[in-house]
Amino acid sequence: MRLNSGEFSYGVTPMARSLLTRIAAVLFGVALVPVPVHAQSQVQGWHTDLNSAREAARRAGKPMFVVFRCVR
Repeated sequence: MRLNSGEFSYGVTPMARSLLTRIAAVLFGVALVPVPVHAQSQVQGWHTDLNSAREAARRAGKPMFVVFRCVR
């Protein structure tokens, strides 16, 4: 008794198997397309108020980058 991959087809025809393989490949390819994350799609702006910037940094759990400058 010789076993090959054709013996375990479970009633699926070669045409149906080809179609299912193509559908799986397309679905896998679609899954690889990056989807923009809501947080990344928002415009990241500068805070001009130190207290609101501190609160935003605390909520996000990120450090602050503070620039002090003098404009004449």
